[in-house]
Amino acid sequence: MNRKATAAVFATGSLIVLGFGGAALAGGADDGRPPAFASPSVTAPAGGEVTADEARAIALRAVPGGTVESVERDTEHGRLVWDVDVIEGGVEHDLDVDATTGEITSHQIDDD
Repeated sequence: MNRKATAAVFATGSLIVLGFGGAALAGGADDGRPPAFASPSVTAPAGGEVTADEARAIALRAVPGGTVESVERDTEHGRLVWDVDVIEGGVEHDLDVDATTGEITSHQIDDD
């Protein structure tokens, strides 16, 4: 093979490997969250913003049988979120619900 063809094959192969590696890193980082972490979310309403009532419902789907103690608007890591505190069985759950997407971005459990 001549030099130009060899260089082209090598460059193409390198780009493919880097592309697959980047996709794997972007799609599946293990950050310690439980696997069902983001499942109790909703699609953002047509207006593009999740209301306090919708955030409350999302949090209650994540903590079935719980009682919402408070819902407050906050900013976490540059994202506008609803900070929802839920009590279930004497255990406090602090959830952050993305105010745009409805995704639960944080779910902390305080069982002290």
